[in-house]
Amino acid sequence: MSPSPPSSIYEPVTFTPYSSRVVYINDKDRWDLNAAAVILDNFIVVIDPMMYPNQARAFRNQIETIYRLPVKFLFISHEHADHVWGMGGFLDKDIEIIAHRQLAEILKEKFTTAWNQQVIDDWKVEEPEMAPMLELMNFKAPTITFEEKYVVHDGELSVEFFHSGGHTGSSSYAYFPADRILFGADEVNAHVWPFISDPSGSPERWITFYQHILNMEIDMIIPGHGPLVGKDHIQEHLDFLLKLKSAVKTELAVGKELTVENVPKFGYPPAEEWQIPKAVEFLNTFYKSQTLS
Repeated sequence: MSPSPPSSIYEPVTFTPYSSRVVYINDKDRWDLNAAAVILDNFIVVIDPMMYPNQARAFRNQIETIYRLPVKFLFISHEHADHVWGMGGFLDKDIEIIAHRQLAEILKEKFTTAWNQQVIDDWKVEEPEMAPMLELMNFKAPTITFEEKYVVHDGELSVEFFHSGGHTGSSSYAYFPADRILFGADEVNAHVWPFISDPSGSPERWITFYQHILNMEIDMIIPGHGPLVGKDHIQEHLDFLLKLKSAVKTELAVGKELTVENVPKFGYPPAEEWQIPKAVEFLNTFYKSQTLS
């Protein structure tokens, strides 16, 4: 299970307006985690639900009250707990849940195994101080799935969802053309070393994702974790991934593997100590399998 949430989790959350139509929330105590919402003319679209359902409920209640519109769609970007567990804060209303097809399959399995009701009940016994939050923890399978792209329309406004598959195989992101803002989820982790090691992910798709969004009409990016950034930050991450790829392939070409000591330098630290060793292990395996295929 995750570490216990800070006491602030039980207090009202605050969100930051980016524009008249986009707001976002940040949790410094949970790896600088972000979630966001797009305020359309007739309803609201939420991008990821935060980690805990009482956070999500407070966020939803505030934006619905202030903007006098209902949340109609909740987008889940990928299967990691900090982007899924807050879902329960939205399930007391008839809200459509959008996810990539692969993610929908993963979540259905997790909801009946790793995150089933018995697991949650056992967690309440093990950590009774978590009970107020766990009472709201609930899950529901995505109601709308897509393969490559899905678009929510509201009159002349739209929110677009795309599959990218870099951070995890199911990873997707959102784009709001009216404000030229991209919601990168964990395909973009700002001012930290990238989380590369998920076994379902693909550094090649991640590179393609960065190359693609550099050519999009984007003024700002809300990352999955960290402060808002621009395209210059994406270029930094792209350059680093390309250096990592080159370093791995250079070693493999002479029958060796990249070691932690030979990882190219990057201007941002890892958020967790295990990131670099895990990334090296994953990248060696990934590119070795490409060489053999």
